[in-house]
Amino acid sequence: MKRKNIPIRAVLLSTSLLLYLIFVIALSVFACVFFARSTSEKSNELINATAKQITYNYENYLNSILNTASVIQSELNEEKTSEELSSSFDSLMELKSELLAVELYDTEKNLLCKDTRSAEVYPTASDQWFTSASEDQTIHFFEPMINDDANVYNIIFSKALTNGKFHKKVILKMVIDFKEIIELNYKTDLGENGHITVIDDQYNIVYSSTEDAAQDLRFLKNVILGQDHVHTRGHAFTLNLDTIGNSAWRIAIFYNTDDVKQAIESFLIVVIIFSTGMLAAGVCAALFITRKITVPIKKLETTMAKIEREMTPVTIKDGVAIKEVTNLSLAYNKMICQIRDLMDQVVTEQKNQRKSELKALQHQINPHFLYNTLDSIVYMINDDRKQDAQKMIIALAKLFRISISRGNNIIPVQDEIEHVRNYLLIQSMRYKNSFSYEITAAPECLHCKIMKLILQPIVENCIYHGLKNKIDPGFIRITADIEKDNLVFKIADNGYGMKEETIKLLYERFNNPDLSDGVGLKNVYQRLSLYYGERAFLHIESEIDCGTEITLSVPVEVNGNEKN
Repeated sequence: MKRKNIPIRAVLLSTSLLLYLIFVIALSVFACVFFARSTSEKSNELINATAKQITYNYENYLNSILNTASVIQSELNEEKTSEELSSSFDSLMELKSELLAVELYDTEKNLLCKDTRSAEVYPTASDQWFTSASEDQTIHFFEPMINDDANVYNIIFSKALTNGKFHKKVILKMVIDFKEIIELNYKTDLGENGHITVIDDQYNIVYSSTEDAAQDLRFLKNVILGQDHVHTRGHAFTLNLDTIGNSAWRIAIFYNTDDVKQAIESFLIVVIIFSTGMLAAGVCAALFITRKITVPIKKLETTMAKIEREMTPVTIKDGVAIKEVTNLSLAYNKMICQIRDLMDQVVTEQKNQRKSELKALQHQINPHFLYNTLDSIVYMINDDRKQDAQKMIIALAKLFRISISRGNNIIPVQDEIEHVRNYLLIQSMRYKNSFSYEITAAPECLHCKIMKLILQPIVENCIYHGLKNKIDPGFIRITADIEKDNLVFKIADNGYGMKEETIKLLYERFNNPDLSDGVGLKNVYQRLSLYYGERAFLHIESEIDCGTEITLSVPVEVNGNEKN
């Protein structure tokens, strides 16, 4: 088949345009992603700061009410008369403009005394304020009042107090004007249709700065606490739901994020226009540059073809070498030798770097395990459990003896199993036998060689992330066997398990150098990859509330050499 010759200008033009296109696209994508991420982060910081300030205002307001109740309790402890208490109530109302009425009742709901500044008795829509305070003396109760005037919003505060004179329980009722805290809400810029809604523990609306707050309940029921993104009323909102201290209320803050979305979209349009301009300029530059390069070459080609047609070829006698060709050959051979030397040097450096990384990964041992184990030994000795302390000390000594292994990175499988057995013994004694374990290994795999410290990090994950704080007894099973010239380890537990999204995230972390989790699955995966390459794999299977099983497979090695 005749080989097709492609003009050099076509090669240069297509290659340069392709590389330039890739560069422009990559730069545009990076700019858009960076801008969107940074803008979203700044927006979230502003939203969190605003939410904290609003919640802080509410908590301060309610704490002021609680302090007023404490002052009244101190007045009761001084055994003042009804007239004196009424006078004290009046003084409190002068100091606190939001205090509209103060009333004191006995357990039969008979009015004992009240302030002289308010109406005779403030009407209430229900007796919940009295019933709740009577049933539990340790709590305080907030109840919204129903008002005919939409611009008036009051709440009732009630709490059971102790009458110092008669040593009887009395019910304090205070009517509070919420106007001050509501005015603060209106001063906070939450964007178009941004609003605040306060609900109680039964999802009843206590207060809302919008008239159609009922449609917000469907979002609030899906979020217990924290932050979520919702779309309602034709706008995008960031919902921040938090608790209000010293009350059974939760505050929902809807922050309009249309401006953030619009800014990102505007930036995307600008980037597209800019990228298009860069591509057009790149095409023009590529055409100009390739023409400057190829025109002289084309002239040279024409000149050489002319010389080839008009001149008679020169016959070179045997044994006579052309000087330029000889020099070119010598330079080429010298270049090849230098390249080979450089390649050998790079291979050697990569091997040394590989060994250094392997040793560094093996030495990432968490010191907290040693500290906690020594603390447990001290506790056992102080508790006169000397035999248990002796067992733990022996297990710890064996554990670190195998960890050191005279500086060897590759050890027999039976030593690796003995190492993890000692680790499980120590942990089961530390956690007071809250879990059991079983280790099974086929006899033919005990003398095989394996990289040390690959089972212990996985078992540590089983304990801390699968079995810790588990109510039912925990169980860990470890098996070792040979399957098709591969050494296979399986580590399973009956812990909480993981979601499929969590497993995918773990796999993504394995190959991401920017994310580091210390000693764990990523550590084991990286060490196996460095030593065995693609011949080893790590597989995770898990089910929620059933447990997790991790499978390791490496080539069988005997005396440090691979089988077959």
